[in-house]
Amino acid sequence: MGLILKNLWCCLILLMLCQLSAQSGKMKVTSEGALVPQGQHQNVMAPENGLMMYDTLTSTFWYFGNSMWKEIGSDGDSSPTNELQSITASLTGDTMYLSNGGYLIVPGISAANHVLDADGNEYTTVKIGNQIWLKENLRTTKFNDGTPIPKVESNAEWHITNWEYNQLPPAFCWYNNDSVTYASVYGALYKKSVVDTSLNGGKNVCPLGFRVPRSADMMELVSFAGGEVAGKNLKSEGCSDNVLDIQLWSCSIHADPGTDIYGMTLKPAGSRTNQGVFFDPKQRLYLLTEPLDWHIGLSAGEYIHAGSFTDEFILDNYFTLIGYGMSIRCIKE
Repeated sequence: MGLILKNLWCCLILLMLCQLSAQSGKMKVTSEGALVPQGQHQNVMAPENGLMMYDTLTSTFWYFGNSMWKEIGSDGDSSPTNELQSITASLTGDTMYLSNGGYLIVPGISAANHVLDADGNEYTTVKIGNQIWLKENLRTTKFNDGTPIPKVESNAEWHITNWEYNQLPPAFCWYNNDSVTYASVYGALYKKSVVDTSLNGGKNVCPLGFRVPRSADMMELVSFAGGEVAGKNLKSEGCSDNVLDIQLWSCSIHADPGTDIYGMTLKPAGSRTNQGVFFDPKQRLYLLTEPLDWHIGLSAGEYIHAGSFTDEFILDNYFTLIGYGMSIRCIKE
């Protein structure tokens, strides 16, 4: 009799485990979308990190990570410690975006399998040393949460009369206000406030999974790419004095034509001065960095620039160029 009860108890346990396994299995992708596992999250035995499921008891989504369950979104309970973040879906329904800038991908069909900015522009990547960079300058007109960045074309509106950095609203423009000619080659020119989270409301302008580089990231790139000749090694290959050939740097004042041996393909996008004047086409590239050191002394952060007259890629202080429009090249987080 004892043996029969023991076997019956084992069968019941096995049945419960089978039912639980059926409820908490892997995400199922169908032609109609993605079906998230359902059940009661507290009953899942030994959940794996990354498991997300719909709890039929609380009627909310739960996520398991770092050895604990967290509730996705607010369910109105009395405990704020278990709330993770809200979820919104992409317009095509193939990607679920999280409020902290992350996302959940529907395998195989999700737009998040590609590097897309908030406008839907697609980018390619290049691995240089231990870093992964976008191969193109950023050309989005929105932050990655969809918030528009004001486009400023007139010199009067672009011009700043007060050098106080904290009074500069985010803004962008196309070189010469000509998106047809320059957008796909040079990307956009952005004011420093676009990359300053203290001025842009904590937003990220880079595609999901990428961020604006810091000065340390730039210095790592320079070191790996040859130090004093990093500019030569990272610039687009060759040179040209044909003003219509905007892909290449000027030959007439070139220290040495670019070799682009790492595939970074830096192009001479120029800049826009604080007076609103477009400047240095085919001769310079200015890339913004995240201004982590703005409140230290007189520094307003840093930028890095390459020139047709030098083989270097030089990190410089931004204080004297506060109102300039510069390019952005994003790095993978």
